[in-house]
Amino acid sequence: MCGRYTFYTEREIQDLEKLLKDLEDELDQEKIRRGDVYPSERAPVVVAPKTPKVMTWGFPGFQGKGLIINARSETAGEKPMFRKAMAEGRCLIPATGYYEWDESKKKFLFSPPEGGLLYMAGLYRPWEGVDRFVILTREAAGDARKIHSRMPVVIPKGLQEEWLLDPLAAPGIFLDASSDFIIS
Repeated sequence: MCGRYTFYTEREIQDLEKLLKDLEDELDQEKIRRGDVYPSERAPVVVAPKTPKVMTWGFPGFQGKGLIINARSETAGEKPMFRKAMAEGRCLIPATGYYEWDESKKKFLFSPPEGGLLYMAGLYRPWEGVDRFVILTREAAGDARKIHSRMPVVIPKGLQEEWLLDPLAAPGIFLDASSDFIIS
């Protein structure tokens, strides 16, 4: 599960700042969230063909109760809530890292070993005139398993366009998803 992610670290991240500047210019200076991003907040995502947009994190739950922030990659295409988004609404969520908590509620930051941005796989759809997204998760791999049983699906650079444009490619992309992180 991914319940919070970060969109800024102490390191200056030029790719992130450029993406944010482009979005703010496109949205007439609407301020984009920086720092920790929480469910229900507006944040940048990338949709086909590599177009940045600002959306709200979370699908309203059944009968509008609660907020669904993650979807299991293994079953999202089968679930009524996610089926259409899996076919037509795939997106990438840029982040500098994501958080997970262990059983004792200790928080850990997972970030790419080379620094910079990672792109989590997501699904989006409109809800009452607002575009909303969820983060796809998978079974945890590598050292992440010691902390939590799930982790976001992180799409490698070479597969990002395929994820956005080819609905049939998803299962293979999920298998190639990155699981190499610095945990702090």
